[in-house]
Amino acid sequence: LHRWPQVCRMNAYAVFQNSILIVSFTVLVISGFALRFSVALLFTTMFGWVGGFGVRGVIHRIAAGLFVFSVFWHILFLKTRDGSAFRRGMWPSMRDVREFWQTMQFNLDRRSDKPALGRFSFMEKAEYWALVWGSVIMVITGFFLWFDNLAVRLFPKGCLDVMLVIHFY
Repeated sequence: LHRWPQVCRMNAYAVFQNSILIVSFTVLVISGFALRFSVALLFTTMFGWVGGFGVRGVIHRIAAGLFVFSVFWHILFLKTRDGSAFRRGMWPSMRDVREFWQTMQFNLDRRSDKPALGRFSFMEKAEYWALVWGSVIMVITGFFLWFDNLAVRLFPKGCLDVMLVIHFY
């Protein structure tokens, strides 16, 4: 049995912050699909009782508030010393292009050794920036849908319909 050296990827603070993100996102997905597909057997079983549909919306909005809280918490973290180092480490660079190319070569059996990746690999950076971009889109479209009466007063109804499609997909 080999003993691999342990690397601390996240401190307790970061684990807690990510846990809030994971829980809120998971609840958002489940409650969002429960709202969209309210007649599906799974969701009628979970929320089929009288008033269940309204509860789905409340759960979704509470989870959305928690998700937005985690986003702002992360923004504040990025302004700290540790957050600044994290932000610099997550910024795409030419090394990521080399890592990508070397990984593709290795996966296609054109390279015998696995490439040495940095603290954050190109894959982790891509996932992080996808999360950031996806969060921005979901928060903006979610607020449009949450405050639909205000949105319809400020924008044409078609804009709200587009927001619903973007938010769902």
